[in-house]
Amino acid sequence: MKRKNIRIFVLGFVLFSAASAGAADAPPQRPSKACTKAELVGTWDMVSVMPILNKQDPTFFPYQKFMFKSDSSLKVMTSQKPFDAKALAAFKAQPAEIDYSLDPKGTLTMTWSTRPHTEYAICAYVLQDVPPEMLKKIPAEKRAGVPKKGNVTLSFIGRGGKIAFQKVLKKVA
Repeated sequence: MKRKNIRIFVLGFVLFSAASAGAADAPPQRPSKACTKAELVGTWDMVSVMPILNKQDPTFFPYQKFMFKSDSSLKVMTSQKPFDAKALAAFKAQPAEIDYSLDPKGTLTMTWSTRPHTEYAICAYVLQDVPPEMLKKIPAEKRAGVPKKGNVTLSFIGRGGKIAFQKVLKKVA
């Protein structure tokens, strides 16, 4: 399966498809839903980002940590290398420079206070794992980045109003 097809496949599963709940007469369960603020508050590690549009851009670095606070502030840390204790301590101590809001449809608006910049993403809370029969169709080396139950996906909206890239986050605290 080509890289673009894998991305469409996973995005389609998380955002749009309905999966069977298992019982023949049970209503199908949605694979994801719009995030709520209560679900989003906490510390998250990025599991994957796809597609990687620019390996030199911190937006696409492989190691990322997000801290959503209940006061609607957010901080993000990115790195090309795993975080050490010193970096994690600096992250905890740094002030939040991003304000966020989340509407009932899951549209996440992030506004930076240090520079006039706003980004938008569709925030989805994953309700169920990708079914094993669908997971088998994804190359083994890509399976670690597939959203799992309890993860959050942030599908960032590009200039044309379409999804430019997606990040999968796993709650760690």
